[in-house]
Amino acid sequence: MLGEVVVKWVEGIQTLLPMCLTGGYFCSLRLAPKQTECFVRSHLEYAIRTGREARFLMCVYFEEHWEDNLEDFRSSLNIQSPPPPRKLD
Repeated sequence: MLGEVVVKWVEGIQTLLPMCLTGGYFCSLRLAPKQTECFVRSHLEYAIRTGREARFLMCVYFEEHWEDNLEDFRSSLNIQSPPPPRKLD
């Protein structure tokens, strides 16, 4: 669920649609305490940076890029690699 919350925040920042912004906010309230800590410490900053700096993702035909190298594709969209996963115990 943590990844879906990050996606909602990126979508909300890029589109500025109220339903996306409130979805990201309220979904983040449903995270477990350890997930919330991980989200606040690293993933929220990543989502904000990606939403601001990446190409507008709603116009990307992802289906046309299945065979592309992931790092090259991220670079073409101006998306940095996500924070490393943390063990949530």
